[in-house]
Amino acid sequence: MYYIFKPFKGRYTVLFTDATLNLSWKLQNQEDAARNWQQIKKIVGTASLHTAYLTQIHSPIIRKVTTPGYQGPGDGLYTFKSNIALFVLTADCLPVILVEPETGFTCVLHCGWKPLAKGILSQLHKIIQEEKVPTSRIKAYLGPCIDACCYSVGNEFKNFFPTEFLLTRGPKLHFSLKEFVIRELIKIGVKNITNVVQCTECNSHYFSFRRDKTTQRQTGLVIKHY
Repeated sequence: MYYIFKPFKGRYTVLFTDATLNLSWKLQNQEDAARNWQQIKKIVGTASLHTAYLTQIHSPIIRKVTTPGYQGPGDGLYTFKSNIALFVLTADCLPVILVEPETGFTCVLHCGWKPLAKGILSQLHKIIQEEKVPTSRIKAYLGPCIDACCYSVGNEFKNFFPTEFLLTRGPKLHFSLKEFVIRELIKIGVKNITNVVQCTECNSHYFSFRRDKTTQRQTGLVIKHY
């Protein structure tokens, strides 16, 4: 199932899709993607959808969007403009969406472990401060991602993340990615957080690269209508 939210009296649409819509534009997926992006227009409720998008490179880079289209390499987008849909594609990583009505701040992040380890949330905090976005008014939405039940990791994660988010399950170490993100958002003042509790590897209703090793992807998407 997909999840759709309409915060601040419908001023925004926040959408997390599932495995019923493959949205990856990789060569082997292009026919599906073209058809499925048409379906996204219907879900969002718009006749035309002007998108801004990235080449995701597992980095801390967050780009400011002033016009739709390709924004370059990075793993986050933000804008104050209306009618530009920001999105990331995921298949285990965490899509994070933030909206704030006073300034019109609209943001989407691709939060895999590498962007997190490299400081993408610190970069978010810097942008929020520089753009004078009041954190008390921000609503954050966390989409489906791989959860600690399935996310086994190597000992090198101890170099990047606090031990409270690294759980021992038998001989393996597991990472609570989403719990780490929630804690970090709260630390920077974002306390209004909606969490979609779905593990992408456990739940076959979602694409999972770890489980399936395919290029199929779901999306986390946000658009400010006015």
